[in-house]
Amino acid sequence: KLWFLSGHLAQLNLKGGFLFLVERATGALVAASDTAVKSIKNKDNPDIAEPILAEESEHPLIQEIATLIAPDGDWMSVPNEATEHTVQDKRQFLLTFRFEFYGLDFQGVYAVP
Repeated sequence: KLWFLSGHLAQLNLKGGFLFLVERATGALVAASDTAVKSIKNKDNPDIAEPILAEESEHPLIQEIATLIAPDGDWMSVPNEATEHTVQDKRQFLLTFRFEFYGLDFQGVYAVP
């Protein structure tokens, strides 16, 4: 139901970076600045649609960052901070931040090479 978020993220001026949002309580991928990233399994059949966990994403950058910052899948304990890591053999600056608005509770991750 939050399909529009990826479109909105894609329109942001991210200066060559990449942004994705994860539901803190479940670890489900909600949206990404690349609109081709899937966040739901069985998208064509809403009766059996299931969320995709960030660490199970087909997008290699999301998958690797998720495993790095929430290795146990606990997104509730991811701190709001700026860090530097090697991801996909490149130095990446990662900004993790909480997005809480109108009952939504997401963890945002902004990666900049």
